[in-house]
Amino acid sequence: MGAVGYGPAGADLAERICAQIRAWSPARTAEPVVTAYPVDTPDGDLADGALIDRPSVRLVIAY
Repeated sequence: MGAVGYGPAGADLAERICAQIRAWSPARTAEPVVTAYPVDTPDGDLADGALIDRPSVRLVIAY
C-alpha cells in the first residue's frame, strides 16, 4: 500500500492518506470513497469522513 504526494507538503499528504488506508483495514466490508471538493467548499457542504485540506482541493475519505 502506498501513496505519492507532490510538492513541499507531499510527504505529509502521502502519510495522511496511508494512515486512512491502514485505518480502513482489509477486514472491513465497506469500500473507501475519496471525494474531491473545490478548495472554497464550506465545511457544512462536505461529506462526513476524514478531511485532508490541500492548497487547491479538499479531500474527504469515507468508508
